[in-house]
Amino acid sequence: MSQFKEKLLGLTKLRYETLPLLMKNMQVDENLNIGDPISCILKCHLLSEVVLDRLIQFACSPNGDAILSARLSYHQKLNITSKIMLVEDYPLIPDLAVGSLRKLNKIRNRLSHELGASVTREEAIDLFMGVEHPIPADPLKADVSLLIFHYNAFIFGNMLPKYESVEE
Repeated sequence: MSQFKEKLLGLTKLRYETLPLLMKNMQVDENLNIGDPISCILKCHLLSEVVLDRLIQFACSPNGDAILSARLSYHQKLNITSKIMLVEDYPLIPDLAVGSLRKLNKIRNRLSHELGASVTREEAIDLFMGVEHPIPADPLKADVSLLIFHYNAFIFGNMLPKYESVEE
């Protein structure tokens, strides 16, 4: 098996190992209450940081834990993962996800440092930048929390895509 194929299948394995965390993060209560936009952004940010950590551990094995022991910021982890290539001209995570995660981090930082801040509809819609297919909910009518709820699955799928082995 080629080294590239092994890496792609390793990413798929990582996806399935991380999927239960996504599912737990996306649970709703018995009234189908998603939560307020701020808590949705914070949970999504935390989930994406866990995925960034796991991507660094995967791509930098066996030294991933040593890198993460430096207590890197989210911004630093994103910079590292955005520069790692699985093979020449094939990034660990696509530019679309990197740009979107930068926007997520900017929103999260603003919410953390501005008393009374909120998430606007425009910010929630902008997280889906570069998406050629429609957002599952009507972005002009959907609740901001619902847009962020859908963003969780969107960004997870773009950070950890699924690859399947094909017999040659």
